[in-house]
This record gives sequence, structure tokens and C-alpha cells, in this order.
Amino acid sequence: FKDLLFRFAFSVVVLSFEICVLRFYYIMNYQKELKKQLEKALKKALGQEKKVAAIFSGGIDSALLAYSAHNLGYQVSAFTVGTAQSQDIKFSQKIATPFTRKIKIARPEEIKKAAQKVIAILSQNQIKLDLMQVSLATGLFLTLKEIKKEEIGVAFSGQGADELFAGYFKLRKITNQAILDQAIRKETQRALLVDQKRDQAIASSLGISLKTPYLDADFIDFSLKIPPKEKLIKNFEGKPLEKSLLRNLGKQMGLPKEIVSRPKKSFQYSTGIQKEVKKEVVLSGLSA
Repeated sequence: FKDLLFRFAFSVVVLSFEICVLRFYYIMNYQKELKKQLEKALKKALGQEKKVAAIFSGGIDSALLAYSAHNLGYQVSAFTVGTAQSQDIKFSQKIATPFTRKIKIARPEEIKKAAQKVIAILSQNQIKLDLMQVSLATGLFLTLKEIKKEEIGVAFSGQGADELFAGYFKLRKITNQAILDQAIRKETQRALLVDQKRDQAIASSLGISLKTPYLDADFIDFSLKIPPKEKLIKNFEGKPLEKSLLRNLGKQMGLPKEIVSRPKKSFQYSTGIQKEVKKEVVLSGLSA
């Protein structure tokens, strides 16, 4: 009986090991294809441009794009804008990158003026006005304004990565794979219809061509074919690691460990912009 029990236990261990090896193989394949598809989307978006600007928060989404564009031979300048207390500013000042960095600390009066212009732009384009939308658009407006000063006509952002790779907390809470897949698709559609319209309106007002490689049609198609469970690999504590595929790719590419491990924080909060917009601008009739 003991011999039979031992054989059973041994077979379970072997099977578990084989499953882990197979899972590792699939993950490595996804990462290899992910790198290929991301570079393809970047090339399609940036074309023959030489000087390009990255809207750079220091998070994994924008960092992967900036490093990839640099490795592809583009002359990348990465722009980070925020308040003096901004997490993005503090983080960006600490890390070294192989490409040019531009850091701008926005004063309260600058944010106030920018927000007023943003409200007018969003209104003209029939885009919903609320505190979050105005804050996101204000942060983008201030960043693109700095890019325009440097006479760079093409910029790119990491928009779409949180939707496609389950970066949002509300997505990480979903345990049912079928429901998670539907939620990812719904969020991606929202990014295309809502976020793209908002961001393109802001970019157009400043005469800048804004690219979003993660929202390239072919890249979306590839990303949605990846099983949701591969996007939320659990750590040793059993907690899902958000955007684990992107983080593992970043590690593979040699990105600084500070970037690879930096937790997600929404743009309007990490820049400190929303706090100032709420404080400085009277958003009459706008919902929070």
C-alpha cells in the first residue's frame, strides 16, 4: 500500500511539473509574439518619422513603448508632466533611460488655464464632461504642449494596455474567465470610442499627431486571442499580478526593475493633475 501511495504521489508531482513546464512554454511564446506584435504596431504608427515623443509616466505601458521605439532606431524624447508632488515626477527623476527625458512640473495656475481650455475643446467635440475626463485631458494637454515646444510633431501614448491586459483593479477582481474575457473586450471598445475621441481632440487642437500602438487593430486582435488567465498570473501569495505579460516582457528587454515592478496608478492621480483640477477649477454642472 505504501508503495502504491508513493507511486501515486510521485505521479502527481511529475504531472504538476509537466503542467508548469507547459505553462512556462506557452507564456514564453506569448511574450515572444507580444514583442513582435508591439514592434509591428509601433512601426506602423510611427512610420518614417525620426524624432518622436513618448508620453512617459514611468509605468510599464509607456516604458515598453519608449524602450521599443528606441531599440527600433527612433530618436525618442520622453515627456513627463505633473505637479511638484506628482508620483510620476518623483519616480521619473530617479530612473535612468537610454533616451532623452523631459520633465515638467506644472504650476497650479498653469493647470487651471489648461483645464479651462480643455473644457472648451471637449465641449466643442461633444465629449462627456466630468472630473475624470477633464483631468485626463488636462494632463495630456499639458504634456503635448511641452512636446510642441520641442517642435516634435508625432507623439505616442500607452493608452489601451490597461484594457487589453487587465490592468484595472475591477478587471483583476473577476475570477470567471469567460466574464473576464467579455469585460476586457468591453473596456477595449470603450477605449476606442471614448478615450481615443477625447485624446485625439486634445492632440488635434495642438496640431500634434497622437499615436496609440496598443490600440492598433492588429495588436488588439492578437491581444484578445491571449487567454485571460495568462494576463493575470498569480504570485506566491495567490494574488493576481496585473499586466504580468507586459512586466515579464519588460524584464526580458532589460528595463529597470523599478519600472517593471512599479504598481499601476491612474494617470489623473499619478500626475497629481486631478487634485489641482478639482481644487482650482469650478466645474459648474460637471459630475465628479
